[in-house]
Amino acid sequence: MKINKCSIAVLLVLELVFYPALAEEVKETGPATEQHKLSDKQKILLSATSFRSSVLNNYKASLDKYASIKIKSWFKSIDDEWWQVIPGGMVWQRLMLDAQMLYTNISNNPLVLYYSVWSDIYLITEWKVMEGEAKIIDAEIVSGDFFRLSQDDEVHSTPLWSRSSPYLLNAITESIVVSLNKANEVFLKSEDMNWRGVGGLEDPLNNNRLLASKSIAKNNILSNFYNIMRFNGDDETKISSIRFNIYYLLASVSSGRLDEFLAGENTSLNNAVKDYLQIVKDIKKVGIVAHVEIKEGSWVFIVFSESPYIVLAVLLNKDANGSHKISQIEAINYAGAYNYGY
Repeated sequence: MKINKCSIAVLLVLELVFYPALAEEVKETGPATEQHKLSDKQKILLSATSFRSSVLNNYKASLDKYASIKIKSWFKSIDDEWWQVIPGGMVWQRLMLDAQMLYTNISNNPLVLYYSVWSDIYLITEWKVMEGEAKIIDAEIVSGDFFRLSQDDEVHSTPLWSRSSPYLLNAITESIVVSLNKANEVFLKSEDMNWRGVGGLEDPLNNNRLLASKSIAKNNILSNFYNIMRFNGDDETKISSIRFNIYYLLASVSSGRLDEFLAGENTSLNNAVKDYLQIVKDIKKVGIVAHVEIKEGSWVFIVFSESPYIVLAVLLNKDANGSHKISQIEAINYAGAYNYGY
């Protein structure tokens, strides 16, 4: 779903009212004040939302606040075994930058899933309120096929979006919609039951399908991470040309000079996208989440930290001299796709 005037209004409500209010509620109120007025489920929803955003600021502090001792050890083991020389915080910050949240299995200990479309992985977290504060008490990470396919099917090694037709923007949105819906179907069945059993996640040391899925998840996370590292650091002429145009676009947005930038370009974008870029121009945390090469040039995908439900998609076409110019800018509304029908 592309962004339009209606979805701009919806996202304004989500981002300018709901999301900052959650962050401030968690930050400024303690167990002895306003949080005592919240139900346990409300506390978990608030904390799960804040966990995603706080990882972007300080990974260790976020774990200290929201993870039980058991889960801090789980994250450390993933960091040590999977990322090795890469600081764990860098990887999790990348994953959480555009993670789509799913709140499901509304039982005593609800589940919150964070889905990253580019790596095509789920981070599954089980939450419980202990001594007035919501904590993650169990966690697992799997590739997208683990829930999209039946438990008798083998999981594929490539992200879902990359297996589709040439219509890349549609493939990305469809991947999110299908993945969130399928996971929700699985875990809604597990209310008041063992969610690991219902989800096929039991016996993690000997579950071959789970082990294969985790290996794929690791590889796809690292593949996306290195894709971004190459984009930001490669000296190859082609990448340098693309990177210059993207950085110039972002600088123009943040300085309020987008119209000046567009005046010298033959770039297609609608007024709703321009309105969105005006909304996010003061957000300092912004990241490239993927660079995808196509026959005609490249797509570069960008996310602003306080607006994880919208991705900026920038198409750069290659001219006869091999230089790249921005020809199209879209804003894809993930939330609009899976909340209001795709």
